[in-house]
Amino acid sequence: MGDPPSDRRSRLVRLDPVWLRVFGELAAFVVALPFLVLLPRGDSRPVLVIPAFTASDTQTIPLRLVLRLLGYRPHGWGLGVNRGLHEATIAALIDRLEDLHDRHGVPLDVVGWSLGGVFGRHLARVRPALVRQVVTLGSPLHSMEAKRAWSPPDTPTSSIYSKSDSVVDWRDSLVDPGPGRENVEVRGTHYGLAHNPSVIMVIADRLARDPLGRDPFVPGRLVRGLYTGS
Repeated sequence: MGDPPSDRRSRLVRLDPVWLRVFGELAAFVVALPFLVLLPRGDSRPVLVIPAFTASDTQTIPLRLVLRLLGYRPHGWGLGVNRGLHEATIAALIDRLEDLHDRHGVPLDVVGWSLGGVFGRHLARVRPALVRQVVTLGSPLHSMEAKRAWSPPDTPTSSIYSKSDSVVDWRDSLVDPGPGRENVEVRGTHYGLAHNPSVIMVIADRLARDPLGRDPFVPGRLVRGLYTGS
C-alpha cells in the first residue's frame, strides 16, 4: 500500500533546496544544448575528464557530450567510482594519462570536478609534459594539496568556483593568479558544476585558447548575468 498523500507532500517539502537547484541546472543544460554546440570549436585535441568524489564517468556524460559535439576527443577517467586519493588510484590514473598521450601524441587538457580537479593538478605536477592545462570545478585545492604536501603545479590552471557551492569552501578553490592561471566565479551548486551551462561555456572558451597567451575569461554580453563580478 502506498504512503498517504500527506506523507508524500511532506517528503517533497523536505527535499533539500540544493537538489532542486541541481535538477534546475540539469534542465537548463537540456534547454541550452542547442546553443552550447555554437561555442568555440575544438581541433580534435584529447580532453581527460575526471569525476568528483563518489561520482563516476556517468555523471560527466553531459560535459563530455558537449565537448565531443564541439570537436574534441573527450575521455572519461575509466576507473569507476571516485573513492578518493588512494595511491593505487593515483597510479592507475597516471597510466591512463600516459596511455591517452601515447594514443593521441599530444598533451591533454584535463578537466576535474571537485576531487577530480585535485587529481588533475597532481597529474600536471608529476607529468607536466603530458598536460596542456587543467580546468578545475569547485575543487578543494588548498586543503587537499596541503594534506599531501603537494606544491602547486606550474601548468596553466583555470579554477571555476561558486560562492553558493555548499560543499567546498570557495576560497579553497582559488589559485594564485599568474601566467595562465585564473579564477572564474559562476552561479551554481557543487553537484551541478559538471552540467551547468555557464560552467561549460567557460570550459569551452578556455580549451579553445592558448593557455599561456590568452586573456582572462570575460563572458559575452548576452550571458553576463550568469556570472558574478562581471
